[in-house]
Amino acid sequence: MKHNFIQAERNPPPTTVSTRPVLFLPGWGFDGRITELIGQTARTWISPTTMLDPTSLVSDLASFLDTTGMKQIELIGWSMGANLALDFARTHPGRVAALELVALRRHWPADEITAIAADLRTDPARFLTTFYRKCFLGHKTAYRHFVKSLQHDSIQRADIKLLEKGLAYLRTARVVPAQGIPTRLVHGGNDIIVPPEQRAELPGATVDLIEHGGHLPFLLPAFFRGDRQRKDAIRHRFSRAAATYDEHARLQKELAEKLTVALTRSPTEFPPQRILEIGCGTGRYSELLADRFPQAQIVALDFCQSMIRAAAAKMANRPGLRLVCVDGEEFLANDRGGRSFDLITSNATLQWFTDLKGSLDNIAKRLKPSGQLLATTFGPQTLQELGLGLAAIFGHNIDLAAHVFPGYEELYALLASSFAQVHMERKIIQRQYPCSLDLLMQIKKTGTGGWHNSKGSVFTRSRIRSLDLWFADNYGGCRVSYEIFLLQCRK
Repeated sequence: MKHNFIQAERNPPPTTVSTRPVLFLPGWGFDGRITELIGQTARTWISPTTMLDPTSLVSDLASFLDTTGMKQIELIGWSMGANLALDFARTHPGRVAALELVALRRHWPADEITAIAADLRTDPARFLTTFYRKCFLGHKTAYRHFVKSLQHDSIQRADIKLLEKGLAYLRTARVVPAQGIPTRLVHGGNDIIVPPEQRAELPGATVDLIEHGGHLPFLLPAFFRGDRQRKDAIRHRFSRAAATYDEHARLQKELAEKLTVALTRSPTEFPPQRILEIGCGTGRYSELLADRFPQAQIVALDFCQSMIRAAAAKMANRPGLRLVCVDGEEFLANDRGGRSFDLITSNATLQWFTDLKGSLDNIAKRLKPSGQLLATTFGPQTLQELGLGLAAIFGHNIDLAAHVFPGYEELYALLASSFAQVHMERKIIQRQYPCSLDLLMQIKKTGTGGWHNSKGSVFTRSRIRSLDLWFADNYGGCRVSYEIFLLQCRK
């Protein structure tokens, strides 16, 4: 194996998309030490200790994952590293949970590669010094740190033959999407190495153009605002659906009733006195909790003010129930002092969390010694038929929200790391809709479309008719599946 990879911390925290480790592939002329300039956020990224060899990177990375036992990673590739990240994702799609491709160029003209190769051979040190300066345009502070701490050593360690291999690779590299993997493209608006008009495009990918960024946009705080943007998009969709949610969220109502039944069956010496509900929505499950435990003090959270108002309209005569408009993850992370609960419960909410591992740890901390977590959540196979149908009519994969929800094994492992007792049930529920438009309207009117933005996925009448025909040919009608997990855990 030609590449060695360094993992800064043994147990990296969850990534921006999932709970898996992050692996970073640097661009041409750089090694993984470039992440030292990013700061705290990248301290746990895994990166190569040397410049990349495109002839062996894919196989070496697969061997590294096998050796370390990592089943899946979030893969961030920058510049040439973005091309190699795509190569790896296409070759090993099951190993990549999400792709972030930074400063990925559509293609490199042969004459540019020839000119770069000639300048490199003539005076490697001078060429690399100029190249590094161009890369860091727009990142003055980071460039000063790079010059002081990394530039000289990078030039001294530069392997000209390896750099020439990289140029030969870029001459023939083609941008071909990795099907079925959530992908984010990030570009700097002031990048002179990969100008915005030459940036790559991939069907179905989320695109972020960081206005004042250069060739290294991951050095800017805006690169890491994706979490907040995704959360805001989810909040916006639920806010718009507050008035129509109760009418259309029939499955969520059914799951709330299943939770109530599970509470009845759950062995407890005493009924819970303090209950925390995360993601109360319009308060349907909150009412069931209040009816089941009339003496309990219930704190019900939701991050959407419109949902809280809808719930408040139902709770006028529930003195023991307090509604709070706050992000559940933030509440769990920041709540302090005398706020432990006998029961923490949630209906169809945890799948939206950004840092699920951290939130589960915080839930365990908030529970009293005899307390329990009881929740339902959706799995990644939810609406898989719709995903297949959309891919057929659009000609490329359309990212559905469920694509990044944790599956059974991953979710069980997360729970087991936070709780001493874990009971988890999986169920597939199928639903038949009169037509695909009815299904799409239900997603819209319940706000459950998630945060994905798929470029070009406009639902014209013609496409909806094509989707109806696809469902009829493959399933005899508009039939879709929902993957449900019922979670019961104790400390």
